[in-house]
Amino acid sequence: MQGLDTAGQVLYAGTFHKVLFPGLRLAYLVVPESLVGAFTAAREATDGFSPPLTQAVAADFLNQGHLATHLRQMRALYRQRRDALLHARASAPVFADFLRLGPVDAGLHVTGWLPEGVSDRRICELAASVGLSVAPLSSHFADTKAVRPPGLIFHYAALPPEQVADGVGRLAACLARERILQPSSGRNRGTPVPRGTKSGTA
Repeated sequence: MQGLDTAGQVLYAGTFHKVLFPGLRLAYLVVPESLVGAFTAAREATDGFSPPLTQAVAADFLNQGHLATHLRQMRALYRQRRDALLHARASAPVFADFLRLGPVDAGLHVTGWLPEGVSDRRICELAASVGLSVAPLSSHFADTKAVRPPGLIFHYAALPPEQVADGVGRLAACLARERILQPSSGRNRGTPVPRGTKSGTA
């Protein structure tokens, strides 16, 4: 949108927190030329400036084309890890029927929708009991009283493919032991995936 703006009405904000590493603590803001002075003054009134050495190194990294190369490599890596998650789920037909995945074409996580009536918090507790970290979707709802389909958030980006596949297998085995996952249940076929939900690789 900022690239299409010809009237100087759009601000473009970003951070190197995810594309490089969190410890960098360096963000950026692209503003219309007419607002540079105002935003510079506002920054000086808050904390002054980011460390000059950090900014200089980041600028060289960008100008020499290393960021573009890094992003291409990371997209390929995250795609491989995402595909490992999708393959592991598809390889367990009962689990695939139980857990429906939302769109997986962007982002660093995947949202999985559970059958109606299943507690996503309970599923996360069971996952934790076998050493897995999965977030319940219900904890992210602003309106806690609203009726929402239960779901899980799988943060796969930091794990190599073999660990992703192992985690899916362990979760499926755990749910089977607890009799939550049952053969040919077909329980999740009627669970709608809300429109506008996005998840997947960058």
